Amino acid sequence: MAEQAATWPETGIGLLYSAVRGAHVCLSRAADYLVAVNGDNVPGTKAMNMGDIVLTPGFNMSKERRTTLANHEARHRAQWAIATAMAGPFAFPVAYAVESFFFPGSRNLFERQAGLGSGGYRHVGLGPVLGPAQIGALVAVVALIAAAVGRRHLRAGRRMPGRHRRDRLSRAGPPRSV
Repeated sequence: MAEQAATWPETGIGLLYSAVRGAHVCLSRAADYLVAVNGDNVPGTKAMNMGDIVLTPGFNMSKERRTTLANHEARHRAQWAIATAMAGPFAFPVAYAVESFFFPGSRNLFERQAGLGSGGYRHVGLGPVLGPAQIGALVAVVALIAAAVGRRHLRAGRRMPGRHRRDRLSRAGPPRSV
């Protein structure tokens, strides 16, 4: 119940989105979890979790497989709840997106914790994927951090007395005549 309470904002957004899109929402009793059938989700995904609801374009699978997938998605509820408690309702999607960027599919820690087999993933490895996009993103982050540190260093230098010639001259007093 605590997980459900912690994910009420995300679940509410998912329910609202499902209602706007005309999705059929039902309860999966096996997982104690809401399922929105024909709710649009991220292209290429079989299902998308939003707190205590899963959005899916439909189930072309057996009842047993649907139950297994609903259980997998319900395991993400704990991840949502922890991330929401730590950093707010959008923390989990941001963390998941970053994780998926470097560790896609079965390499994703969140999917591994929810159960690869039950989520329909085929195990392909553990390490990160470091293609041009990932390397570019890492370079951009390092450049932003370096720029922020450099800017802070310049600001700190301007505020310290005695660091500039004009500061030393103003402390020396008026010029002397000979």
